[in-house]
Amino acid sequence: MEPIWRHNPRWGGWLGLVVRLVLVVVFWLPLPLGLIAAFGLLDLAKSVPEVPDLNALQPVQSSRVILMDGTRLAGAKSVTFVPFDDLPPMVIGAILAAEDETFFEHQAFSVRGIGRAAWQNWRAGETVQGASTITQQVARRFLNSEKTYARKVQELLIARRIEASYRKDQILDAYLRSVYFGPRADGLTNASWHYFDKDPRDLSIPEAATLAGILPAPSAFN
Repeated sequence: MEPIWRHNPRWGGWLGLVVRLVLVVVFWLPLPLGLIAAFGLLDLAKSVPEVPDLNALQPVQSSRVILMDGTRLAGAKSVTFVPFDDLPPMVIGAILAAEDETFFEHQAFSVRGIGRAAWQNWRAGETVQGASTITQQVARRFLNSEKTYARKVQELLIARRIEASYRKDQILDAYLRSVYFGPRADGLTNASWHYFDKDPRDLSIPEAATLAGILPAPSAFN
């Protein structure tokens, strides 16, 4: 898949997002509440880490035992991670179709996706659909696991920083290296060997679709 380059947006990346959020809360909330919320957002922005190093997101390496003659005695058939550029386009396409179909169009988050998820959750009376983009999922790796509104705002700010600092193919590569497919299946390469006993470059279309289908709920669908 040909890499798609995206330069810093004219709004100034993550800082532009902070400014817009502050303006929204100031103009749409009563003045006292608006000022309190605005200062809260600015304080959260200060606590957001610098641009994270996506190279830090590496797959968990499986172990294996090899005899001196090269025979594999135990463990994984492969411990070599397949680079992003070597993955078949249909495998990448299956992941995008399941997790973030507008990945190459949005700039960290999808307003349409958030609106659709809010509508579906309201109709169901519970949370049945998420709205996090792949970039937000990558940003989440650099935060704690608390499910709070403050952490969600931090996630958005880090996602904007990532989008402003990395190419889309680099973000997708970091995601595929670290995404959870279930126990002993962290990252696409490990998942391919774990579920289908083959290199991800050899996956068929149904196999790629099956792996993509696991991602919305790995604990339930693995």
